[in-house]
Amino acid sequence: MWLLHQPLSRWLVLAVVAGCALRYFRLAMLRPLWCDEAYIAVSLLSRGWSTLFTPLEYGQVASFGFLAISWLGLQILPAGEVALRLPSLVAGIAALVLFPWAIRPLATREVRLFATILLAVSIFPVRLASELKPYAIDLLFSVVILACAARSIRLSTSLSQPLDAARKSRRFWFAALLVVNLLVPWISFPGVFVAGGMIIGLFLLELFPPVPRYAEGVSPLVPVNGLSGITRILPWKRDEPALRGKRSLIHAFALGIPLVLSTCLMWHLFGRDAYEHGNQVMNLKTFWRDAMPANYSPVELLRWLAEAHTGAMFAYPVGAEHGASIVTSIAVLLGIWRLARRQPEVLAISLPAFALTAFAALLQKYPYGGSARVAQHLAPFICLLVGYGTAFILPRWSTHRRRLCHLAILLVGFGLVVGQADYFVRRPAKDPNDTSLRATLARIREETPPDVRLLCAGEDFRIEFALHNLGSEQGAKFRANRLLGEHRVSEGAATPAAAGVNKAAPHRVLLFSRKHLSELPAADQEALQAALPSDGYRLKKTCDLVPSNRDGLHKGYIFVFDQLPPTPPSEPQSPPNAQTAPQIAQGRH
Repeated sequence: MWLLHQPLSRWLVLAVVAGCALRYFRLAMLRPLWCDEAYIAVSLLSRGWSTLFTPLEYGQVASFGFLAISWLGLQILPAGEVALRLPSLVAGIAALVLFPWAIRPLATREVRLFATILLAVSIFPVRLASELKPYAIDLLFSVVILACAARSIRLSTSLSQPLDAARKSRRFWFAALLVVNLLVPWISFPGVFVAGGMIIGLFLLELFPPVPRYAEGVSPLVPVNGLSGITRILPWKRDEPALRGKRSLIHAFALGIPLVLSTCLMWHLFGRDAYEHGNQVMNLKTFWRDAMPANYSPVELLRWLAEAHTGAMFAYPVGAEHGASIVTSIAVLLGIWRLARRQPEVLAISLPAFALTAFAALLQKYPYGGSARVAQHLAPFICLLVGYGTAFILPRWSTHRRRLCHLAILLVGFGLVVGQADYFVRRPAKDPNDTSLRATLARIREETPPDVRLLCAGEDFRIEFALHNLGSEQGAKFRANRLLGEHRVSEGAATPAAAGVNKAAPHRVLLFSRKHLSELPAADQEALQAALPSDGYRLKKTCDLVPSNRDGLHKGYIFVFDQLPPTPPSEPQSPPNAQTAPQIAQGRH
């Protein structure tokens, strides 16, 4: 069969192309914003540059770089879901394209193929590459750091490179890693764990350099007078321990001090306020309780580590909580076993990132396990270890059978691509309520004359119960879609936040409520009557929303109030004690 004789490099390119196409296809479905995206979208759509980096709405925490890139994208591109999600798509595709090149010094072509297929078709990297969340950027920076670190160390598999060229190359990539360490705290919060892990790995490799994997005393391809590559017999030995220790400390401090200073500066100027506000609103320790140990007893620590390493964090290509990712965990263990015997330097730069993230979880500062979203910075290392584990279990005694295994893995990856694409078509939105809310607001805007502005009863009229409703998941989606519509209408003009609210100009008022108006408590009805008196506003329309599959007990409503024309002075004014309840009953349909 001709498929069995195709070079692995061709399958590698095909895997990258398929993964990029799948990520773009999901973005092209133009899904409505779901609640997690809406939380961040509200801040991006309602703020200017001067207030963008203050604590975000709904207790969200995002890096300085992610907010800046996303906000600038909205200023350059037409407002819409695509503009909001485009930075994540670019980061996700870039991470996939760079990944096989990043691990090239660390892995054989076969291992690179397996690891790349895994990253290309895994559910979470695909999904997060088309969402308004910073996780795809975390993945990209992890790949970049891995690429720089892999080229700045002396590998047991690459000692045949001419010595001068190898030293120059390592110095260049060491300098590149230094620059990345300065940037990563500002762009990717968990990227700090990866950068710190690389510093630990480089320190260990300088202190205990790997032994060359060729016959002792043989140094192949040593150039003579820069003209030829003649194999010469040279004694190989490690440098003195004191020299190795001095060099490892110099390199560790050269990389670590800029990383620490940059992280401290970011924390002082930006991160501390964002984290404290997020913790106050979300109670992050409670929100992440499943990904942190409840106490420090040995039994609890073992339970937490077992759950973390067999749960959703290891969902590559698929998996879930409570041990559903056990197959991936076994492949990772096999990869660690194989590397510990033959290439310990790969483990030295792969495992410290896991250790630092777990240590942060022990301090109750960052989750470890519980979700693959918050662990995207570990995805390149998981895929690399799984690639080594998969290559380890394939038959080595028969080339034909090994090629059959390659083809089987490719077919499984192709099946995952087709299956995910079919799922995206059949279920384009995460929640039917997302689609219902976006379509309802779009229909209201189409029915509204161009010179009439849509105002929000909660934000613009400061009605207390309406503001409280906006704090819910559906309320966040309502705010985000309304602001997105305002940006589309005012394209090229001042943004709604900058334009302010002019209640004297023609307008309609939108009220989002979890309950129907007739079911509101008396105090809330009085507050609504005071803000929207019956002599100035009339209930025009009541729109029922589809119940949310996250909270089916509350379906939600959008009420549209029209501004009444002013009464001519010659005509008697409407009695001030007119009731709103009959209008509500007439307006519902």
